[in-house]
Amino acid sequence: VVSCVGWLGSAERGELASLRTHPFAAGVSFHPTLADVFCSGGFDKKIRVWDVPKKAVRAWALVTELITSVAFSPDGGYVAAGLFQGQVFFYHTEGLRYHTQIECRNRRGKFKAGRKVTGLQFMPEELDLDAFGGGGGAAGG
Repeated sequence: VVSCVGWLGSAERGELASLRTHPFAAGVSFHPTLADVFCSGGFDKKIRVWDVPKKAVRAWALVTELITSVAFSPDGGYVAAGLFQGQVFFYHTEGLRYHTQIECRNRRGKFKAGRKVTGLQFMPEELDLDAFGGGGGAAGG
């Protein structure tokens, strides 16, 4: 079993916390309204919501593919996980309950089987999402 230690901090305040994290975290996103909460996702196919003061995982969920990016919705009510084969899974932040999923794939051509989601960005004040793939293209949701 491989374990890693992640450090949270800032230039002004120094180290805030060190956490034992999962190996190969590919994405991290901080909660937009709760300063002590962040989510991470990685190659172990788990998305986790962390509680910084407790240095513990609040909730986690297992997905079907490697997680390549994560993001909170603007209100913090949802977490999105972008996957290696082009899917994006949405979860309710509280308890990481599954909500829905979308496929970010081309209808034809060499990327019809999907391409890893390298970035996720919600539009302000909406549950509208732009997902970026390995080629730099965006697919609006």
